[in-house]
Amino acid sequence: MRRAVVKAGTAGLRAHAQMLGYVVGRQRCPSIRRFFPRPATPNVTAPIHDIDQVTGPTTKTVEELTAPDRPMVRRTPEEAAQVPTPVLRSITAADLDSVARFFHVHHNSTLPVEVYRRSFVAPHDARCADHGVMLVHGEDVVGAYIAYYSGRTIDGRTERFCNLASWCVRPEYRRHSLRMVKALLGQEGVHFTDLSPSGAVPALNERLGFAYLDDRAVVVPAVPWPWRPGSVSADPDVIDDALEGEDRRLYRDHRDAPAAHHLVLRDGGLACHVVFRLERRKRLPVAVVLHASRPDVLRRMLRSVGGHALSHHRVVALLVELRWLGGTAPAGVLRRRLQPKMFRSATLGPGDIDYFYSELFYLQW
Repeated sequence: MRRAVVKAGTAGLRAHAQMLGYVVGRQRCPSIRRFFPRPATPNVTAPIHDIDQVTGPTTKTVEELTAPDRPMVRRTPEEAAQVPTPVLRSITAADLDSVARFFHVHHNSTLPVEVYRRSFVAPHDARCADHGVMLVHGEDVVGAYIAYYSGRTIDGRTERFCNLASWCVRPEYRRHSLRMVKALLGQEGVHFTDLSPSGAVPALNERLGFAYLDDRAVVVPAVPWPWRPGSVSADPDVIDDALEGEDRRLYRDHRDAPAAHHLVLRDGGLACHVVFRLERRKRLPVAVVLHASRPDVLRRMLRSVGGHALSHHRVVALLVELRWLGGTAPAGVLRRRLQPKMFRSATLGPGDIDYFYSELFYLQW
């Protein structure tokens, strides 16, 4: 197979996208600088709070952060007091259809109800009977906060996790948002993750004791690259046979996850389980790596993974966090930072956190 040559830098990546047939111009598509924005500072403690902008530390109170940004109707205090107080209760399996319709109407109408409904069907910690919390007024859902629960083995101990996922409240009821947050965070003995916060949520999470995970990443152009037969495979049977122990259990729990694509990399006697999701950044398709069980193997075979993603999914680039590459960036690749990911735990550190059993695996946006 003939290797394609892509020049380093943003100009080379733009030319590569054009070579694949994508429109990359000032009128139709922003520059690659905006495609992968450069943060204002390289300090991990000052992360990007939104994909397209960098914000500084906030001085707002928790109540201000949970207030509606643009109220549909400005009410006097007397009028606001007349808005009925909704009932807060857990989301059960019987509520999932109603919650999916609520998110479709009030959160993201481009995602069909079926996509939301399918995203709620994930392996669940049997000790948690709910799927989050919701606000109900009469028969209507007026707010919902989705949660994914799991039990993980870390250093021989079983730890309980709660991934905070999609959160939406109708504007006139947002003064009750904190009730939802307190209900979820009030669970004892649970570690919390928020892997796709946006808008004011990162600043709110900071006030609630969340810390940032390292969001440094590299952008690797997806170019035709030869790989040895059998060294990269997306065949479910091959992946299942190659993995053992906890890696195999995680694969079996997530092999049908709607947003997850799985690979196994073979390098000598080593096998690496790689998971990625497909996204569009400024109209261009990319593959975002969510997991690598052997970062050393992925680092050596990174170009082969890019070639596989190009030929099977027609992406222009891979986005890989440094944590999946052993902590350092390979030579000759663009360095960028991704959307923030956060966690809250009294006993676990960043190295104990991964993205399994989360919205990133189950909701394709």
